[in-house]
Amino acid sequence: MSTGDEYLGLISGLLCGGAASMIGVSWPIPSAAGRAFPDALYANMKSLGLGGDGLINLAEALQEAALSIMDDPNTTAPYYWEGFCLCGSWILR
Repeated sequence: MSTGDEYLGLISGLLCGGAASMIGVSWPIPSAAGRAFPDALYANMKSLGLGGDGLINLAEALQEAALSIMDDPNTTAPYYWEGFCLCGSWILR
């Protein structure tokens, strides 16, 4: 193996491949929380993007989505919402 041929993980591979950021999970998430999270995330991104600067704080949108899952009595345990993580840029234009 020569320099530059080292193994890349999924996260670094996507970021080196051109993705500005990605959201992943640290462990398998149950289906109900897995379906609720993107709905809450995109709703938060839409509401946060209503400002005039055209920037969306992905970290804040992710936090609000996790809080909305946490507020559901069926998904209150950290197992359902704590595994989501943001890698890369936390600002979306």
